[in-house]
Amino acid sequence: MVWKGGDVANFELRVKFRFMSPQPKDGNSGIQYRSRLIDPANWVVGGYQGDFNADGRFLGLFYEERGRGILARPGQRVTVTGTNAQNRAVSEVIGETAPHAEILASMKPGEWVDYTILAIGNHLRHFVNGRLATEVFDLDPAHAATSGILALQIHVGPPMVIQFKDVRIKHLP
Repeated sequence: MVWKGGDVANFELRVKFRFMSPQPKDGNSGIQYRSRLIDPANWVVGGYQGDFNADGRFLGLFYEERGRGILARPGQRVTVTGTNAQNRAVSEVIGETAPHAEILASMKPGEWVDYTILAIGNHLRHFVNGRLATEVFDLDPAHAATSGILALQIHVGPPMVIQFKDVRIKHLP
């Protein structure tokens, strides 16, 4: 689902989501931002993604869809400095955020999860139920995105039901 309100650059996005039971273990979704529409006919989007799935493995993960792959795992504070020959991020873990176990414990089956994305320049943060899940400083001048589209993702795979509500965006200078 692509937001028709134009590109986003610096912003705070707040949204609630929940996976409805029963769910496949690999039911996967996310929030695409500062992204681009790669295949409009099939709604294929690539770019930054706040990732989450039904069993919580990816809850808060920072991913770049159709790009450099995983930029930060839940619980990591990372600086991305470049891209290798396989087009994967060259990065350094510079610290920790909330422990993944703590983030995961805040997600209960069938309950709404608060997800916040704060994007200011090259400083990007994902929060889950008020806990800082991942923090990225994207210093790769060739690949860091400064603006792009916003979209809600349902990943290709087995049938699943995910719901979103209370989607609010605040544009920042």
